[in-house]
Amino acid sequence: MDYAKDIVPYLRTNATLDSGIANLFSFWTESLADVDIGGATKAFLRATTESENMMRPNNYVAHCLLVSRRCEEVGKLLMSDMGLEGSLQFTPSQLGFMGLVEDFVYLVGGNSSNNLNGEDSNPYHEILTDIQLRHMGLTRLADGMALHFVSQEILKYEHEQGRFSQVAVPSRPNLVLDVLTAIDALCTTDYLPALRAHATVDDAFNYRVGDIIQRRKDPNHPLVRGLSNGGRERLRVLVKRLDDLENGGYQKNQLENIYSLGDNKS
Repeated sequence: MDYAKDIVPYLRTNATLDSGIANLFSFWTESLADVDIGGATKAFLRATTESENMMRPNNYVAHCLLVSRRCEEVGKLLMSDMGLEGSLQFTPSQLGFMGLVEDFVYLVGGNSSNNLNGEDSNPYHEILTDIQLRHMGLTRLADGMALHFVSQEILKYEHEQGRFSQVAVPSRPNLVLDVLTAIDALCTTDYLPALRAHATVDDAFNYRVGDIIQRRKDPNHPLVRGLSNGGRERLRVLVKRLDDLENGGYQKNQLENIYSLGDNKS
């Protein structure tokens, strides 16, 4: 596995794991083509067993598999049912792959006590993902999934500190990235709205965010700071949009207007 030089100091990995990560990404193609999700999932599970960085591997696997399945399901709704496949230039299985690998840096990233730069890779895993995918030439994959959750707010703060200047904050709405972000925001090891433990999707989202803040505790933790500086409300909008989309609240032309999808048509 050839890693970008800017992410190497954050890594704690080994040759077997690197080979497994390379095999995992071999299932992706930058063209409009289906991904062998079954094969990719097997590669993902094999790579996970080789990582020495996972504190809760079972939770990690369950989360990634769930995000993958939900992304593929919504991809089918967007592309097959709503007819957006041509303008999005992705397949449902490609969205499923994005969900599967969105957190792959967790497998190879160190925790500050065991990597070269002494910084915890976890708060920056989305930014490191963007750097690595573009280094690998996987631009479409990076555009569709790298800067998920509140990484955009984290990145804006890091730019002010003179860090990660090579990574651009997305300048226009991106439907695929927004779908993955909203799904990720509603998934623990379960899809929270499906548990019916919360009255509304917004309640489920509030529970998820509250749990994140409680576990981090430090208000200066990048993730907590990102949520506090616009991230929570941006995510809330995306979660509501996903809920409305799945419940028939959007027409094809509305999504094309929000996301300027017509600009992508040949």
